[in-house]
Amino acid sequence: MDIIVTDVTNMKGGHVCIAGIEPNTGTCVRPQKMVSGNRYLTYAEAKASNIQPGSILRGNFARANNPPQIPHVEDFLFSQLNVVGVASVADFRAVLEYSARPTIEAAFGRATNQKWFPENRPPQCSIATLKLTRVLTRLRFFVDERDGKKAIKAHVVDGSGIQLQYLPIKDRRLEDHTSDILSSDYGAKNLILFYAGQNEVYLRLGIGRAWAPQGETPKHWLQINGIYSFPSYKPELSAYV
Repeated sequence: MDIIVTDVTNMKGGHVCIAGIEPNTGTCVRPQKMVSGNRYLTYAEAKASNIQPGSILRGNFARANNPPQIPHVEDFLFSQLNVVGVASVADFRAVLEYSARPTIEAAFGRATNQKWFPENRPPQCSIATLKLTRVLTRLRFFVDERDGKKAIKAHVVDGSGIQLQYLPIKDRRLEDHTSDILSSDYGAKNLILFYAGQNEVYLRLGIGRAWAPQGETPKHWLQINGIYSFPSYKPELSAYV
């Protein structure tokens, strides 16, 4: 099976989470190794193969769970995984458009006005595409600084008016190059002006495994896995660090 990569997100411990869409069926696949312990690719492995959004991965995929376990229905195991090419701009846009929905409820099968879903009421999937129109009024970026480290977070308004504030951005490209983006004057403002000038913007949204500090109720937290724009994008953010 070939998939077109749509998500490359940084994880803790020097790993990355890769996901992609099979273009003929629209199936979303999150490849995982057939090993005990951490099943995700390491950052070094992804860098060595230069896995990027739009890369075409070929693998012998099998579902990690049968039946799939909601919400992480995208989990697939592989024993072989290779980069075999790069999708055309048209093909990359096509898989995003095919999977795109206008609202959080349509994308995940369950509504929320928070940046999380309760563990006992999970959404129907853990990765989805939200298509934005009128970007200038529906997407904002903010700089969050904690313990001397800066991160870019997003405020998103979906097509029904639901507002999700301060979503973490785990898109590898943006997270790796946060310092570069913010080194210029009005860095976060310039970023939103760039996306506002595009015809189409697609957000890949993901939710993590249920988690909470000790004593609190576990939740599936939302994050932004990828931000893609057409007709232009920022190729300078593609390089691994």
